[in-house]
Amino acid sequence: TGDGVGDVLFPDLGNPGLDVLHYDVDLSYDSITDTIEGMVGLDAALTTDRTEITLDAIGLATSEVTVDGRTARAVTDGPELRITLPEPASAGDEIRIEVAYRAATAERSSAIGLPNGWFNTIGGSYVLNEPDGARTWMPCNDHPSDKATYTFTISV
Repeated sequence: TGDGVGDVLFPDLGNPGLDVLHYDVDLSYDSITDTIEGMVGLDAALTTDRTEITLDAIGLATSEVTVDGRTARAVTDGPELRITLPEPASAGDEIRIEVAYRAATAERSSAIGLPNGWFNTIGGSYVLNEPDGARTWMPCNDHPSDKATYTFTISV
């Protein structure tokens, strides 16, 4: 089980010590193999003292993780990517997390049985993120209570 923010419907989603302010999402999508390669940068403020953070991530193969430009240890732990910070951080600190990864695109079911994830069609593809689908194609703090801005760069 994940750290989660304690939501009744989605208890494992989100990270209670992290407020993501902005995402830089750079994706390369291969429609022949139905795979994506991505680099996601997160600008975040810590709301509690932390030595590690978790991001929601399902089915993502991580190749590199950095925090403030320094390599960070990261392991997949069930539905989460558990990242050990290079040094302890305090509540109020702002950090930059970058995650390089690869994933197969896939339709999935949410924790309450609704379809979500990445959908491939004859003419293209689309994502359905609510209520918990973003974590199926990008590492994130996937809870509606954590609002953030986004910049997308997508290559097809």
